[in-house]
Amino acid sequence: MTDARYAALQAFIEQCLGADVQRPEPASSDASFRRYWRVQGAGGSHIIMDAPPDKENCGPFIDVSARLVQAGLRAPAVLAQDLEHGFLLLDDLGTRTLLQDLRPETVDRYYDSGMRSLLKMQTSVDGSGLPSYDELRLTAEMELMPQWYLQAHLGLQLTCGDWDTLEQAFGLLLRSARSQPQVFVHRDYHSRNLMLGVSD
Repeated sequence: MTDARYAALQAFIEQCLGADVQRPEPASSDASFRRYWRVQGAGGSHIIMDAPPDKENCGPFIDVSARLVQAGLRAPAVLAQDLEHGFLLLDDLGTRTLLQDLRPETVDRYYDSGMRSLLKMQTSVDGSGLPSYDELRLTAEMELMPQWYLQAHLGLQLTCGDWDTLEQAFGLLLRSARSQPQVFVHRDYHSRNLMLGVSD
């Protein structure tokens, strides 16, 4: 982070939370240009999303966050924004992920809760105006598996026969998905992204 960007981050934090806050600490990052900072202040803990506007568009995040919160799902609400600099002030949902706390005695309860939230997401979140999960998008998503998992992560060299098998499987999945009712889809819903609350 450049000095100028860090100064803009500090100014945003002070504008939102006042001057009496601790130095921002890295909270997490994801597979994009976004970074997340945790800030402790008199009002508790908050997350700052740092999304450089020349690389990230905060609009879809703000939109989907509002839809999830409106549907009564546990998601970080956007409390303040500076779109010119690409900063959002978010609720802090904590540091414990479902994966970190997954044990034999918690697995059924946690996955039941996760499935209930997923069902609520599919039945309660207003998906109007969102891009359709069309054939092009579904195909692009499925192609991530051989590219990033089989080849990059496992180091496998796929043969023409392997690709033929994958294409047949992808075609079957595509036809099945397109024949089902279209609902809101969370594209990154998994145990590393499901945050546990204090009562979980």
